[in-house]
Amino acid sequence: MKIFLSLCLSLLLLSSCSKWLAVKPQSQVSSQQLFSTQTGFEEAMNGVYSRCSQQGEYGDELSFGFLDVLAQNYTIPSGDYQGYLQTSNYNYTDINFVSRKDTVWSGLYNAIANCNLILANIEQGKKFLSSVDYGIIKGEALAM
Repeated sequence: MKIFLSLCLSLLLLSSCSKWLAVKPQSQVSSQQLFSTQTGFEEAMNGVYSRCSQQGEYGDELSFGFLDVLAQNYTIPSGDYQGYLQTSNYNYTDINFVSRKDTVWSGLYNAIANCNLILANIEQGKKFLSSVDYGIIKGEALAM
């Protein structure tokens, strides 16, 4: 009886459920699946716009933050609670400057990569996109 129980327990523990371990997160979609419908192309383009509107890009730093400080549009107080004082002094080795610069560039390169992915798949979209929608999506991706 002990041998039978240990054998069953061993088989149960050593067996695997491949479906159980291969769960795909709902927020991730393959590019093949994403670019198989008009909605997929529109969602991809919305994702690019959403990425660019974040705080590290046009939502803050490239609209009224980082660039305006470099252009000397603000007088930075000595308290410098936002960490722009060294940027206004053109200290390009300051940790706040480096961090903001890296955030801006990585965010913009991410948007460019996503636009390139849209453009790489837009030709297959001719099957189901109207000529107007095809032109709009392609034009927006090229413009971004």
